Amino acid sequence: MLDEAVEVYLSAYEREAFTAASIDLSRGRVRGVYSRLVRTRYALWLLAGHPLFSAVEDGRVVGFAALASPHVAVPGGRWLRNWLSFLLRSFPSWLAMLPRVIRSAGLLATMRRPHSLPATHYTLDAIAVRPSHQGKGVGRLLLEEVEKCCLADRSSSGVYLYTGEEKNRSIYEKFGYQLMDTRQAGSITAYHMFRTNTEHR
Repeated sequence: MLDEAVEVYLSAYEREAFTAASIDLSRGRVRGVYSRLVRTRYALWLLAGHPLFSAVEDGRVVGFAALASPHVAVPGGRWLRNWLSFLLRSFPSWLAMLPRVIRSAGLLATMRRPHSLPATHYTLDAIAVRPSHQGKGVGRLLLEEVEKCCLADRSSSGVYLYTGEEKNRSIYEKFGYQLMDTRQAGSITAYHMFRTNTEHR
């Protein structure tokens, strides 16, 4: 169901602050290239062993979350070959995206992880809910599954994430995430947050 999950990801992130600043997903060609990039990335995540979650209603994916495990080493071999192959095949299309990506390079510093992050933490890389199902508890279910996964790992210090949306910051705070750092780039603010596995302390 990865293709459906990727479409949910694109529809949810199209207007997200960082994505909108760096990629124009309203352009068909750009959306197609970015869709293949996201699909390739998470297909390789599955091969590597990172946890991926989907919320399904009536056989249709309505929510998706990707969690980076601290126990999965950076893979080589097949993973690297697949990644390089994708980049080379897509290179001509990347040229159309390059100007906007270069203009948004100043955002990179705002996305850098805080130095104070504890060791052995998970990273919530993405969480997306189909627009038609937002506000119906799908995001809550996904966050609960992420929490269960991390609590089951007694060596984990917690879960880290960042968001460029103030409304998302408020939602994460309700789930026990605490603000670690904020960084500003133009009109965009990055909120770096961490949820400690307090039950293990």
